[in-house]
Amino acid sequence: GVQRLDPATGQPGAGEPLAVDCRLPLSGLAPRIYREQRRLAPFGPGFPEPVYICQGARITSCWRSGAEGRNLRLRARDATGEGVFFWARQGELCDSLRAYFSRLPLLDIVYTLDAFIRPNGDLDLLPRIVALRPLDA
Repeated sequence: GVQRLDPATGQPGAGEPLAVDCRLPLSGLAPRIYREQRRLAPFGPGFPEPVYICQGARITSCWRSGAEGRNLRLRARDATGEGVFFWARQGELCDSLRAYFSRLPLLDIVYTLDAFIRPNGDLDLLPRIVALRPLDA
């Protein structure tokens, strides 16, 4: 399992290890994956949405988003490509992360896959972070 990191300390937090359904590196983030996942819906109690893991990612930039900058966006790169992740209610971590980019370890990013559908039908993928852990954890 994957342990959640406590956002305040960066250390493993209390709670159950997370179950991960599938490895999905950044090169695999594609509208097709989201559409195939949606065919399994509806998700809910007893049938949670799939949880993916991107292994060995490096955070390359971050910025705050949403009302009052409450949310955090992270740009990450792994051996296969690059992607932008959404982390709800973690906007206050942005300045701390920026100060440590050069010293951050490679991370495993555990996430779910959501999307914003534009009026013309195009999909903008929105990977949502569930947990982060250092690669060597």
